[in-house]
Amino acid sequence: GSTVVTNWVIGGPNNVDLIRDGWAAQSGYQSIDLNGWGASSIGQSVSLVAGTTYNVSFWVAGNTETRWYSTSVIKSMNVFIGTDLLAGNVTFDTTGKSATDMGWEKREYSFVASSTQNYFLNFVSNMDSPMGMALDNVSVTAVTNNPTNNAVPEPSEWAAMGLLGAGLLGLVIRGRKKNLAN
Repeated sequence: GSTVVTNWVIGGPNNVDLIRDGWAAQSGYQSIDLNGWGASSIGQSVSLVAGTTYNVSFWVAGNTETRWYSTSVIKSMNVFIGTDLLAGNVTFDTTGKSATDMGWEKREYSFVASSTQNYFLNFVSNMDSPMGMALDNVSVTAVTNNPTNNAVPEPSEWAAMGLLGAGLLGLVIRGRKKNLAN
């Protein structure tokens, strides 16, 4: 897949849209529409330690544009960590929302890493149409003070999480809506 968005891999046949001034981002100046011309995905590899509990948090909204396409007001996606479904059918209702008032909502999910390895965190659209789920401000953090965490993070884990943060920092610069090709 494409890596046009720094440190992220874009998958699917339809690309994603990097939104810079099409709507108000949750944080910073840009966010992602998971549907360029149809269902697509965006993900990143993260290094995790076996037995450690992690929180994945992100903000969702939905593309409210209806000038060119009639599309559902309910936007949806799945979130995977590796091959495991972390959150199925994550939805957002765009009714009453607008480009200046997106109504961003924070979503948070926890899981325990089953082995020490790189996992692919992947956000996958469930909608086969343009104007999909909006995504911003993604983070993966180890839960501290959790008695089930039995491992000390490896330097490579912190480096990977730093790359995740650096990649997300790239999602905070605003300009024009840009269609990203695969």
